[in-house]
Amino acid sequence: MKRFALILCLLLCCISARSQWMEGMLFLEGVLSEEELEQDVVDRYEYFHLHPLNVNSASAQRLSALLTPYQIASLRDYRSRFGDILSPAELALVDGFGSERARALSPFLSFASRRLPGAQVKDSLQLHGGIQARADFKSAALKARLYFGDVAEAGAAYRRYWEGSSGGTFFAQYNYTGGKIIAGDFNMRCGEGLMLWSGMQISQTSSIDGFSKSGAGLSPSWSYTGTGTFRGFAGSWGRGGFNGTAFIADGVFGGSLSLLSRTGTYAVNLLSQNKRFTTSATLKQRLWGMDLFGEAALEPVTGAAAGTWGLKAALSDNLALGLRMDILPIAWTGRKNGEYSVLGGFKYQGGGYVPMAGKRGFGNSELRHRLDVTGSLRLLPIPGKDTRRREEKITATWHFRPDSLLCLDTRAVVRLRNYEAHRAELRTDATLSNGLLTGRVRLHGVWCDGPGILGYAECGYTASTLKIWLRGTLYGTSGWNSRIYVYERDAPGGFSVPAYYGKGGGVSLLLSHSWLKGQFRLKSYLRASAGWKKEKPGDTGLKLQLVADF
Repeated sequence: MKRFALILCLLLCCISARSQWMEGMLFLEGVLSEEELEQDVVDRYEYFHLHPLNVNSASAQRLSALLTPYQIASLRDYRSRFGDILSPAELALVDGFGSERARALSPFLSFASRRLPGAQVKDSLQLHGGIQARADFKSAALKARLYFGDVAEAGAAYRRYWEGSSGGTFFAQYNYTGGKIIAGDFNMRCGEGLMLWSGMQISQTSSIDGFSKSGAGLSPSWSYTGTGTFRGFAGSWGRGGFNGTAFIADGVFGGSLSLLSRTGTYAVNLLSQNKRFTTSATLKQRLWGMDLFGEAALEPVTGAAAGTWGLKAALSDNLALGLRMDILPIAWTGRKNGEYSVLGGFKYQGGGYVPMAGKRGFGNSELRHRLDVTGSLRLLPIPGKDTRRREEKITATWHFRPDSLLCLDTRAVVRLRNYEAHRAELRTDATLSNGLLTGRVRLHGVWCDGPGILGYAECGYTASTLKIWLRGTLYGTSGWNSRIYVYERDAPGGFSVPAYYGKGGGVSLLLSHSWLKGQFRLKSYLRASAGWKKEKPGDTGLKLQLVADF
C-alpha cells in the first residue's frame, strides 16, 4: 500500500480530465459518469466522433442520429436565411441549441462549408467509409461501414469468440427526400420509453437532465452485440410538421406519428408484440418557462395501463428543478413486481467561468461549480407476497474547478432498501490538465454488507497523432455486494465497465497512433493489461485494433 500511495502522489503531477467527446456524450445522454452508459450508446457517439456529421451538407435522415426533429427543422430554417453554420459558436445561436448543447455536440459535428449564403448545393455522391478490425486472446471482430454520399449507407459488425460463440449486426439504409428506409438491424425508440425503446435504457438518475429521454426515433444498429435491437424492415418520412415511422421485425410491428410545433412535440405510438397490442401518447411541451414531458400507455384488450410524466423548470440562470413520476403496475411490466416512483432533484451551476488549460476557441472554459442532487422513492410491491417493498435513494455529484489546471469531481450515493442490504458509496476524482499530459486519480469507497475500496491512477500523453494511457488499479472488497464498477479505457468499440470484487489489482496500457495521407486515414490501437486477484487470476490480455477510413 505504501508503494501504491507513492505512485498516486507521483502521477498527480500529470492528471487530466475526460476527453471532450466523452464529456459531450454524457451531457447529451443526461448522465454524469461513464459507468451509467452501455455499449450501444457509446458505439453511436464514438462513431460520429471518428466520422463527424457535417451540419451543412448531411441529410435530415443522417442528422436525426444526433439531433431532434425540432433542432433539424430549426437548423434548416437558419441556413436558408443566413447561410451555412461555420462554428460551434454560431450553432449555439440557432433556436433549440444554446451554448451548452452546442459545446456537447461539437466533437460529433463538422462545420465545413461548400456554398455561399442562399445558394443551393446538391448532395455529394462520393463513396467513402471505414473498416475496423480487432483481435485479442478471447475473440476477433470486424466492422465495416460504407456511404454513397447522403443517398445510401450500409454497415456490418461481426465478432467471434475463440470458444465458439459469435454474433453481430448488419444494415442497409436508403435516404430519400423527407425520409429513410432501413433493412437489417435497427433501434426504434418512442417517447419516454414506456412502450417502445429498443436497445439500452438508462435506469440511473444522477441528474435531472436524465429525467426525460432524448434521441428518440429510428436509427440503424452497428454494434457487435445488437442487444435489444430489432432485425427486419423500417422506414420514416416527414412532411411539414408531421413525422412518421413504421417497422416490422420477427412478428413484431409498430410505428409512431408525431406532430412538431414551435413549442412542443406530440406523438401517438403503436406496437404489436407477442400477441400483445399496446398504444401510447407522448408529449414534450414548453409552457410558462417549464419543459413538460409525459407518456400514457394502454393495452386495450386487457385494460393494463401505465404512465410517466414530469417537468424541468429553470428558476434562474444558475438553478433548475426537476420532477418525475412513474406508475407501472405489474399487469404492465410483466415482472413479479410493480413499480411506483417519485423522483425529484435540482441542478446548480455558478461561480463564474474558469478557462481550461490547453483549450482554445468556443468551449474553452466551464463554470466553477456544478452541483447535481437527485432523490427517489420507489415502491416495488409483489402482489400476494411482499406489498411493502420500497427503495429510497439519494445521489449528489459536485463538479468543482478551482483553477485552469485542477478539477475535482465528488459523488455520494445512499440507497436504502427494506428487502436487501443498504448501500452507501463515496467517490472522488482529482484531475489536472495542461492540454498535453493527461490522466486521473480516483478513490472509491463502498459499504454494503461490508466495506469495499478501490483506487486507480492513470496518466498519459495526448498529441495529434500519438496517445498513450497508463493505468494502475488496486482494490479490496468484502464480497459481491460491495463490488465497484469502473470504466475501462479501450479502443473504439471496446467499451467496458467491469465489476471489481474480492482483492487484487492490475495495470493497463493503451497506445494509439494515427496516420493521414490525403483522404485515407489509418489508426492503430494496442491495449495490454495484466491483473492479479487473490481468489483467481485477474484479467490479463493483449489486444490489437486497426481502423481505416477512406
